[in-house]
This record gives sequence, structure tokens and C-alpha cells, in this order.
Amino acid sequence: MKKFLRGASFFFAVLPALILLPAAGCRRASRPPAGVAATVKPSVPDQVIAQFTVDNYTKGEHTWNLESPKAFVFEPEKRVDLDNPHIRFFEKGKPGAKMDAGKGSYFTDTGNLRSWDGVVLVSSDGARVESPSMDYNASLDKVTSTAAVTVYRIDSVLRGVGWEAKPDLSHVVVHHQKVEYVMEDKFEKKEKSKK
Repeated sequence: MKKFLRGASFFFAVLPALILLPAAGCRRASRPPAGVAATVKPSVPDQVIAQFTVDNYTKGEHTWNLESPKAFVFEPEKRVDLDNPHIRFFEKGKPGAKMDAGKGSYFTDTGNLRSWDGVVLVSSDGARVESPSMDYNASLDKVTSTAAVTVYRIDSVLRGVGWEAKPDLSHVVVHHQKVEYVMEDKFEKKEKSKK
């Protein structure tokens, strides 16, 4: 009988540790990674939509069209996370600039869009903006970013950090900038004229 009690006391002494160790491990795993706000909680989307499309109209005028091959809808956050978002802006009802990125989020309550992972914005006249990330504010009809940016125009390349622009790229402001002018190679012209 004593052997049984000795074995049972060992079992009852170890049992709480066996129960509490896995529970302690679970609490640690649910914490957000360092640098992420404690309010961020991992969540499962309410819906997953293939071939997601949204068209926006302001005062009856088509202002933009957003497409994504796959969208993850988070209804309580009023957010739709996007894979490979493509947005086409419209100027006076006609197709204008377009933007592509690897990832994005569309905010259903404001119509704002956040894009990242290789954002490329191209105007209808061929100007091109490349940046790691950007935010589109629908109410201001403005694109902004604090990230690095490269703006390609016909005669120049502009690099900087931090930028804002109209979606059609008619007005671009780049902070902390460095401009490179693209000029024809005069030497090559002289060589051709000699022949």
C-alpha cells in the first residue's frame, strides 16, 4: 500500500506541472511579435473572395476601379486585405493612371487604400513612380508615402524619401530628393554626323 501511495503522491505532484506547462506555452505564443502593438490580434477573415472588384463613384463620376485576384474581408475592422491589387484611376470619366502592388488593404468605411510590396504607379502620359509602399486618401484624392521613391519622367529621374502626389501624377512632391537629368549622348550624335 505504501508503494502505491508513494507512486500516487509523485503522480499528483507532477500532474499540476504537466497541466500548467502547456498552458503557459499557449499564452506566450498568442502574444504579438516585438514591435507590433498589443492591440493587434491575429484574426481569420470573415470572407475570402476570388476576383474581387470595387468601383468608386464621386458625385456620379467614375473615380477609380480596384481589382484583386484574392481578397480577405475583415468586417469588424472594415478592411479588405488584397493580393496583387490593381487600381485604375479615372480622369473625368476616362481611364487614367494605374497602380499595381504585391499587397494592399482597402478600407471600406473611407475608401482609402494602403499598398506595399513593390508599388508602381504609372500615369496616362507615361510618368512612373516606384516605391515600397503608398497610401491613397480617397477624400483628398491624394497618394502619400514616407518611404523611398523613384519618379521617372521623359527627361529626368527623381529619387527621394517621402512623397505625395495626385493619382494622375500631374503634381508630385518628393522630399529629401536627388534629381538626375537624362540627356542625349552628344558624342554619339557627333560620330553619326561625321559618317
